[in-house]
Parts: sequence; C-alpha cells; structure tokens
Amino acid sequence: MSKDYNLTDVVNAFLDDFKDKLNTSFVGVVVSYNEITQEADIKPVVRKKRRNVQLGEESTVSIPTLLCVPIAWPGGDGSSIVSGLAKGDSVVCIVADRSIEDWQISGLADIFPLSDRRFDLSDVFAFPCIRPTVAPLLPTAYKKGSLVLAAAEILAGSSLATDPVALANLCMTWFGQIDVQLKLLLQIGLVPIPLTSAPPGTATVASTKLKAE
Repeated sequence: MSKDYNLTDVVNAFLDDFKDKLNTSFVGVVVSYNEITQEADIKPVVRKKRRNVQLGEESTVSIPTLLCVPIAWPGGDGSSIVSGLAKGDSVVCIVADRSIEDWQISGLADIFPLSDRRFDLSDVFAFPCIRPTVAPLLPTAYKKGSLVLAAAEILAGSSLATDPVALANLCMTWFGQIDVQLKLLLQIGLVPIPLTSAPPGTATVASTKLKAE
C-alpha cells in the first residue's frame, strides 16, 4: 500500500537515492589479472541499496564484475614495484569523477573527456594490498622501521634478474672456514703454497629468494 509523503520525505528520498547511485570508492576482490596489461577483472564486495519510495520498500543488488580495471602499482621516473595478483586478493577501487577512457588510450597530460559520464563504474582504477581485519599480514611480513619485501622470489633490477645475491652471514661462514684452514697450514709450515680451495657454490653463500642483475 502506498502512503502520503510530504516535501521533506520526497527531498530525503531523492538525496538518499542520489547518494546510493554516486560511486566514489569501494573494496573489491580480484577475479582475474592480466600481468601484461596490469589490468584486473574485479568483483565489488559491497552490494548497492535500492529503494521503492511509493511502496516504502528497500532491496539490495550485487554490482556486476568490473572488467579491465587498471591496477595502480607504485612507481615513477622509470622505476616500479610490482607483484602478482591472485584470484580472491582484495583491492581498493577508486572511481574517477570524469571519464578516464581518453587518457587510457592516449596517455596525454591534458585531456577534455569526450564522454559526459560522471563517477561511473566504467572509470575505476584499483590499489592492491588492502586486507580485512580478520586476515592481517603475517608477523613475518612487517617490522617497525623497516621495509619488508616478502615473496617466494624477489627480483631486483627487472624480471630478467637471475644472479643470486650473496648473503653476508653465509659469506662470513665460508671465509671463516678458509681462515681456519690457513691457520692450520701455518701451524704445520705449509704456507705459502698455492691454495686449491674451490670458490663457494651458490648454495653455500647465496640467497634462495633474492636475485639481481
């Protein structure tokens, strides 16, 4: 059954409907990720509210999956920090106030968008690495006053890096073993002689995760 509305009811209903339809920012989850284009298909996690003013009823609707959303990895001046994105990872989605389509196509720094759309879900970009309170980072992923890079493999320089990085403690252990051998040779009077010790292998002194070029 419909009901009578005064002007205040009508204005409030209009404002509520306007705010419900105004897209600003929201959390989404990754459905798929294209590492070549750095774009992801993202499903918003929060449903939209819909009101029927005449009937005085409310309902919710699920926002469809957004396709080819640009991922904003940190970087500038030729540098970048990029990781992978997996299905189910959470991201923060930001909705531009005007169309970004022309900028995406041209990359120009001064553009007047051809489309009149405002705060539209077609103009979303996303920042990775937000997490719900129930799933925080592991304690090994952070340390006060430090920048922690945690991954199964860390590549410095570019994705082509293959040279394992030597670790100080492993090198010191290896050099310590050489020092013991030299002192032993000195004790028995066999120095100076040509040393026959082979250089240390990768597994002896190098990181298993960090590679550089």
